[in-house]
Amino acid sequence: MPVGSPNLPRSTLSEIHSQEECGIPLNTRWTFWLDKSIPGTTVAEYEATMRKLYTVSTVQGFWSVYNNIPDVDKLNVRYTYHLMREERRPVWEDEFNSAIGEQFSDCLAEGDEISATVIDKVKELLPDVHFPAIFYKAFQTHSAFEGDKHKSSWKG
Repeated sequence: MPVGSPNLPRSTLSEIHSQEECGIPLNTRWTFWLDKSIPGTTVAEYEATMRKLYTVSTVQGFWSVYNNIPDVDKLNVRYTYHLMREERRPVWEDEFNSAIGEQFSDCLAEGDEISATVIDKVKELLPDVHFPAIFYKAFQTHSAFEGDKHKSSWKG
């Protein structure tokens, strides 16, 4: 049965917390997010659907969260998980978003989050995966991008 916005039980949260206290530290903390994407919404409406599930700082904490959230095929339609560095929110306008492992650092371009060379990099990293459709779209051209309008509300 599909679930909407899953909650981690208290016993699981306690287990994750224990793993975080004694686990192997990550270089940076990573946050699991859940959102419900609805076409045509504003950034504010989209952010209202976002929920932080847990921020991890150890390898064991990561796997504890990962193994205790419902599989993506168990989520209702339009719900999506995101894994973001520190507590950055998964929005187009966050200029500091990056990919885990830093494999895309050589794909950075001036004024864009990552350049079109990311497609080649993904194919290089995943040579055995067939992508039936693949494209790159600069975030400034995405229909949900609100640019400076959103940035000004964050810097206040």
